[in-house]
Amino acid sequence: MARSGSYQTKARQLTILYLREHQDRAVSASSILEYLHQYGMKTNITTVYRYLEKLLAEGCVLKYMDEAGEKSVFQYVGEENHCHEHLHLKCIQCGRVIHLDCEFMRCLDEHIREHHGFSMQCSNSILYGYCVECQEKIEKQNQSLEDRKL
Repeated sequence: MARSGSYQTKARQLTILYLREHQDRAVSASSILEYLHQYGMKTNITTVYRYLEKLLAEGCVLKYMDEAGEKSVFQYVGEENHCHEHLHLKCIQCGRVIHLDCEFMRCLDEHIREHHGFSMQCSNSILYGYCVECQEKIEKQNQSLEDRKL
């Protein structure tokens, strides 16, 4: 699982499992700890952070600040990620993280290098907004409110 060849405890295995199951979202260490406690693990938050930092160093996990800028959140990207090459989009409603890994990023990177003499570092760069599903929910809620006013 982890590339370091380190001993894989049950808690570490469950942590990776949780991260993989939620890889389309950034999750907090406290949500991982809660998951571990559901499986009877006596792990503490310090141990969870220590392992997340190890996964971060191995490149398996990305670390972001939450929308409020109050705590770190983590996203599993696997062992063969290319997140340093693209931006990320995060839905402020549901927390979904989308990797903007498309031709647009190559064009943007080229433009910035050629016209501004600047090299982007994208691995922890995130743009906040609403995913399609949340946009639709918001539009339906707004429409429902408009209908009630009539």
